[in-house]
Amino acid sequence: MDIVPLLLHGVGDTVRKGDFMVNRGWIHIKYLPRISNNDTSFGIGYAERTKKITKHFKDQFEILRSQVEQPKYFAKRLRMNYIYKGPVLEWYIRFKIKIENYYALYNSLISPTAKVLDIGCGYGQTSYMLHFLGRNRKITGIDLDEEKVDIANNCFSKKDNINFVAQSILTYDIEAHDTFIITDVLHYLKYEEQETVIKRCIDKLNPGGIILIKEADNKNKRGQKLTWLSEFFSTNFGFNQMSHRELYFTSADEISKIAAKYNMEFSIAQDPQYSSNTIFAIRHKA
Repeated sequence: MDIVPLLLHGVGDTVRKGDFMVNRGWIHIKYLPRISNNDTSFGIGYAERTKKITKHFKDQFEILRSQVEQPKYFAKRLRMNYIYKGPVLEWYIRFKIKIENYYALYNSLISPTAKVLDIGCGYGQTSYMLHFLGRNRKITGIDLDEEKVDIANNCFSKKDNINFVAQSILTYDIEAHDTFIITDVLHYLKYEEQETVIKRCIDKLNPGGIILIKEADNKNKRGQKLTWLSEFFSTNFGFNQMSHRELYFTSADEISKIAAKYNMEFSIAQDPQYSSNTIFAIRHKA
């Protein structure tokens, strides 16, 4: 008999094993070209054909999976990690991942097998999304806020290759990584401390790696007003802890100077969208 390969994707996400609920989601069904009984391109004999056709199925499924499993596909799975942990936190996660476009930019710039250090990880939402999109990534999140780290470490999506640590980045023993993500951290540090953190990441950046810095650009006067307002609420209502009594907003020019000082390449990965927050990229020069 001929073989008609059929791929099913998403069934396990919409109807999970042992679960009595049907979840909202997408199921994709894809037929592959028929494999004729006398097609020798997959070998001769049951043993050889079994191995090659099995590999064919797996390879084609990975192609389908990479097409379907884009960041928004995992939005609900990410949100479900934070329900029943307080209505404010649940609202915050919903708002945060949407405004960050489900971290699609980070995913596009980071290798699916990268070793990642997420500095200023907060509740771990960025780390978990990168984990969903790259199951072979090894991710460590670090944050000064012990309560946030405790929540991140107790999400149901926690796996062995994703961990969170409560510590200051100024004292944390940084290992070599392929990617460093520094999210809304620098303005809590004095200017000399900002350079220290960036320099420590540069020293431990593997060849071909990238440092992504999400930080306000104080030269963007209009957007900076919204950033100041956001920081006022986040620091006065317990969302973020301050290392010092004041904030030290930097600029694209200053980060570019630090990169040049250590012979690194600097670029803007994403311009400001709502506030003055910008995503900068630092790489080794080609």
